[in-house]
Amino acid sequence: MLLNAEQVETYEREGYLEIPELFSEEETAVLRLNLVRFFSLDRLEVPRSESGVPLLAHRLERYSEAFALLLRHPRSTARCDSFGSWLLGKRSSRN
Repeated sequence: MLLNAEQVETYEREGYLEIPELFSEEETAVLRLNLVRFFSLDRLEVPRSESGVPLLAHRLERYSEAFALLLRHPRSTARCDSFGSWLLGKRSSRN
C-alpha cells in the first residue's frame, strides 16, 4: 500500500502518520487493553512525568504478544515499507 498525498502532507506537517483503517475496531480494542496494562507497569520503558503520568512506552513488543504481532503483521509491514521508501526518496532528493 502506498501513501496517498494527504498522508504525506499530514506527516510533513504533524511529524507522525495515523492510519485509522489499518486495523479493525476489534483489533484496536485488544491493542488498547494491552496499552492500558503496559502503562500500569512500573518499568523504565514507561517514563513518567513528575506527577506520575505515563509519557510514552518503549519496546511494547517485548511485553505484549499483541504488539509483537502488530509489528510483524503484513498490513503494518506493507505500510512501513511504503513509508520507508517514501522517506528514503525524500532524504536522497535533498542531497
